[in-house]
Amino acid sequence: MSDVAGPPRVVMLAYHFPPLGGGGVQRNAAFARELPELGYELLVITGSGTASGRWTPADLGLLDEAGDSIDVWRVPEPRAPAQTSWRRRLDAVLMLRTDFERDWTREVMALQPKLQERVDLIYASLVPYELAETAARLAPLLRQTAEWQGLGDIEVMDRGDLAAAVASELGVSVIRV
Repeated sequence: MSDVAGPPRVVMLAYHFPPLGGGGVQRNAAFARELPELGYELLVITGSGTASGRWTPADLGLLDEAGDSIDVWRVPEPRAPAQTSWRRRLDAVLMLRTDFERDWTREVMALQPKLQERVDLIYASLVPYELAETAARLAPLLRQTAEWQGLGDIEVMDRGDLAAAVASELGVSVIRV
């Protein structure tokens, strides 16, 4: 990464982010607070922040703790996952994308023209797991950054669940380590 380009830019996909509360939110808020302290420029793309039930309570204190040095972009609330157990099982067996996943990915991808500037890292908090699809679809932004910085190749290492999807989006092979 070039010093001329400024600090490394991280795009964080975190559906659960303050003003929501809960365990996953606290982890995301801590990352958001600490990354700028470590010299990273941070953009968080998150859900609406609407508290809706016992697993997503409001915690306004976490929003204050996250700090003012980060940009937070909120997307409209996606449709809730299927409520009936037979529909959830059918979707899982047939590996169908959920309404939630389709809505979330569509809304985040609509932001892509605004993200055409440099993106050095895409960090996805995979709760819910459907955010993995969105992270993989944003991966071509990393190629644009590599070309912008004069780098010829991008390598995807075989680490984590997203390696194959990211490599596919970028049109490169996965390096086994």
